[in-house]
Amino acid sequence: MLTFQQQEFDSEHDRSFYLCNDLLSVANELGIETGFMLSADMELEQLQSVQAELEKIIEAEYEAKKDDFRRMKRCPQGFKWNPEGTGWRCEGGSHYCTPEQIKQFME
Repeated sequence: MLTFQQQEFDSEHDRSFYLCNDLLSVANELGIETGFMLSADMELEQLQSVQAELEKIIEAEYEAKKDDFRRMKRCPQGFKWNPEGTGWRCEGGSHYCTPEQIKQFME
């Protein structure tokens, strides 16, 4: 389950709208095209449905990256890789790979 920084909201609707916007930002960073369009006029139930679907999509992408992570070799300096944005950065901090580039480090 994804967690976000606690923030006070005037209503449950505002909270859901805010979370959906955050989830869309995360999906965009991961390069996921969701097709969702948000509007402040959406009903709470619609927002909660979008929120649940976005969480599923992002969790699935995260799980796919974890599977890739398990098969990865170390960077040229021997550090492990960690997901960062849409790609991977070594724990040493000096190497970054896009999803296309990381294939060279797969076993």
